[in-house]
Amino acid sequence: MSRQTTENGPLTVDASTGRKTVLRRVQVLFTVTVVIPIIFVAGVFYYQVRSILEDQGYVRLRDATRFNGSYLVQRLLQSSEQLRDLQK
Repeated sequence: MSRQTTENGPLTVDASTGRKTVLRRVQVLFTVTVVIPIIFVAGVFYYQVRSILEDQGYVRLRDATRFNGSYLVQRLLQSSEQLRDLQK
């Protein structure tokens, strides 16, 4: 605790005021050094994971379309053969 004098009389500085200031500075420092980088990294990872999942979705859609198309062609060929057999 320190005492200073002013024109109006003694000025006292409370120890709790100093602690509050230090606590506020520590909170700001914590926010800047920990929370903000975590939010930034989470944002970057979110966009990367979203991009990877979109690519996987397109690959699965392409594969499913290719499978369904080849299955449909196979069924049409079988139907065509059955029709030819019926005509004979």
